Amino acid sequence: MTAPKPMKPQRLTIPAPAPWINANARDHWTKKGRLTRSWRSASAAWARHQKLRPVTQPVVIVATVVKTNSRRFDVENLAPTVKAAIDGLRDSGVLPEDDTRWVTEVRLRAGDPDRATSLSLLITPAHPMTTTREGDPS
Repeated sequence: MTAPKPMKPQRLTIPAPAPWINANARDHWTKKGRLTRSWRSASAAWARHQKLRPVTQPVVIVATVVKTNSRRFDVENLAPTVKAAIDGLRDSGVLPEDDTRWVTEVRLRAGDPDRATSLSLLITPAHPMTTTREGDPS
């Protein structure tokens, strides 16, 4: 019996379908719901369009936020946008689930300014963590 082939990193780039979902925004729940649906469905559609393969092992996702200007911003405030995009990966079948069994870590980073606003998700295999329990020899 042969071991399964190791998963190769995959990148999904989503052109912004709507404004960012900002954790600090005090929008009405219906507006937030519309934005979330837009990002989630765009993520699923672009994952299918870009022919992303289903993951076969736990992954780390690095989300890069690309804006059209070089103004400073708090990248962590855009976590709700990233969450909606990851939910879209689940909807498209790229992720079997979006829980901690399959997504072990999510990192957010600011990308360099570009002519178009987008969100890029780099999906890489998670490396098994080596931990020692108290009392175990290391």
